[in-house]
Amino acid sequence: MKPVYSNIQPITGPLVTGICTLKILPREWLASPLAIDFSSNTILTEPALVDGRAWIDLQLVEPTYEYNEKPKTSKGGSYYEISLTGTINNITYDSLQTLETLRYHEFIALVKDRQGRSKIVGDIDTGMQMQISHKETNDRGGNQTIAIELFMLSGAATPFYID
Repeated sequence: MKPVYSNIQPITGPLVTGICTLKILPREWLASPLAIDFSSNTILTEPALVDGRAWIDLQLVEPTYEYNEKPKTSKGGSYYEISLTGTINNITYDSLQTLETLRYHEFIALVKDRQGRSKIVGDIDTGMQMQISHKETNDRGGNQTIAIELFMLSGAATPFYID
């Protein structure tokens, strides 16, 4: 990314934030690598998909969406630890079968926030891994939580996608 030095100031007035949609795609469904403008760290062209393939919507309970992009440093250099998490509130035979099928892929994730900004996490070479945990408790008459976590390490910040 092109180095830019300027002041950073907070935005005043009402601010709407938070993740509102999450779509995933097995990385092998990308027909070609993402075209990233490295000076602005943006993806300017629509990702090319293999024929017959489309983004998969993960419709999670909206208040549970979380996106974290945390910079880290090791002896090997600097990198980002990226995670996307959320929950669904019911599991059926069909949804369990789908989640088990998805668990064996690495993913590209398309994340959109409430301001309409999109980011694409992952690429044709490295995707996000998925973990699924299922918990049922007897508190408050019974509670079922299925947590979905996508995570990866990346050498660069996640690029914005101008769609």
